[in-house]
Amino acid sequence: VPRLARSTQQLCEIIEVIKRKKLRLVIVGSITVDCRSGQIDPMSQAFIQMSAVFAELELSIIRARVRSGMENAKSKGKLITFDPNLRKPLWKDMDTCKEQMLWGIRQADVMKISDEEVEFLFGLGVEDGAAYIRREFGVKLVFVTCGPDGCYFSNGISTGKVPSLSG
Repeated sequence: VPRLARSTQQLCEIIEVIKRKKLRLVIVGSITVDCRSGQIDPMSQAFIQMSAVFAELELSIIRARVRSGMENAKSKGKLITFDPNLRKPLWKDMDTCKEQMLWGIRQADVMKISDEEVEFLFGLGVEDGAAYIRREFGVKLVFVTCGPDGCYFSNGISTGKVPSLSG
């Protein structure tokens, strides 16, 4: 169930679609939900909703541990690296996605970000985006990957572009 939806609400929406389209959902190794009649039996509904609640709890615990670990590492003078790795389909809304990504950037000393992510977050190009991240978030070293065009880097002392590997 945690791989099917990111929240209890999102899972309930998925179940409603399955009921409306009269489908059969098979969660391998877990449960089969047969909605071909347009209904779901109460035990399956309860099982799925309870699983979703526990999955959401697990995600909250993981987030809390990550935040605590990062605070602990920073307090001990460790470098924090961050790669937002944007995957839009995994987010229920883009505002929450941006909020979480910006939180990660605020923690980072070194960052790897793609040109698409720079555009998504700031509406900027590669070089302006790297400068903005360093200036506004205090990131010491920024790498912006540019697909087949290679990688741009900036650390406040120097900037440059490295071509992508060929072959």
